[in-house]
Amino acid sequence: MTIHVLLLPAFLLILAVITYQDIKYRSVPIYVFLLALVLSIAIQYQQCGIDESFFIQLLFNSGFIAFNLLIVLLYVKKIKKIPLSSAIGLGDLAFYIVLIPVLSTPVYMYFHLISLVFILISYPVLKHSLSLQTKAIPLAGLQALCLSCFIIVFEYVTPGRPIIGSCSIIYWI
Repeated sequence: MTIHVLLLPAFLLILAVITYQDIKYRSVPIYVFLLALVLSIAIQYQQCGIDESFFIQLLFNSGFIAFNLLIVLLYVKKIKKIPLSSAIGLGDLAFYIVLIPVLSTPVYMYFHLISLVFILISYPVLKHSLSLQTKAIPLAGLQALCLSCFIIVFEYVTPGRPIIGSCSIIYWI
């Protein structure tokens, strides 16, 4: 039995906790994100090792998130004229940091785009069905739910097509 058998279900459990906490309480304790980060690095190490491609992945994923945050910052400052903290929460930023080591750059970009589209389409229905009182979208929680679905489909339902780690290949492009 490899450690992967334990790490991935533990990571999925942490993603479920993030989803529940963010949707129910609009707050996720920082230790949950830290545990998720440790698990994501452990999964990366077990799947692909820590090599040059991993550090390149960290650099590109960090750059991708920095670019997205710059766009959001410009949008909320120039167009919406609200503080950044009103547009994106610290938990959302913490979740993006958790994702940096676990997904290869093409998968990370693909996941980011697909999950945001899914959230924009599904949030009005979820807000009504869950009777959410706040206007704020539980971004980290809903993206954690999307990532759980991605992992289940690509790691368990279609084995041999992994999406986890810097050595994974994006198969659907």
